Amino acid sequence: MSKMEFVESGFDEQFSINYRKFSIAVIRFLKNIVYDRGVCEELCQDVFLRVYEKKINLDPDAPQTSNYLFTVAKNMAIDYLRRRKSEEDKLRYMRLEEAHMDRQFYENIENACMRGEIISTLRDTINSFPEEQRKLFIAKNLHNISKASLSKESGISLYLMRQIEGQIISKIRLNLGEFFGYHEEKE
Repeated sequence: MSKMEFVESGFDEQFSINYRKFSIAVIRFLKNIVYDRGVCEELCQDVFLRVYEKKINLDPDAPQTSNYLFTVAKNMAIDYLRRRKSEEDKLRYMRLEEAHMDRQFYENIENACMRGEIISTLRDTINSFPEEQRKLFIAKNLHNISKASLSKESGISLYLMRQIEGQIISKIRLNLGEFFGYHEEKE
């Protein structure tokens, strides 16, 4: 057996003694910080894994050994709690964002449906008038042709044009009023 192998086997033996002697105390110590036995056991394993990987020689009989192990355990527990809080915050933010997106999605669908109903009702209302009256109304209100020009082209008096427009507008108000909170008895 070489000197290096002897030192390593001595380290392994010392590590095993430290683990048997201090692991339960480290778990109890961690339980006061983390409150979850399973997590405490994992963190304890990580504490001793760190000691083993870095080949830190700890004398099982020295009082500094337990202080060192508790300090490492405390730091690991704090890191764990910070990570968990960060993950919970991210998850909470994602849930809030998802809820907002869901609410916005349903509002958008509702608004699109309402717009569709309004457009459909407006089209049906305008189409319910005779073709000549409908053409005059559309020309005036959608193509911005003046009543005077329409009166000349169609041979209908301005008075009659105002009456036709008034009838159509009244019927539109009556049919669309429910969408805008205006209620009037339908004929």
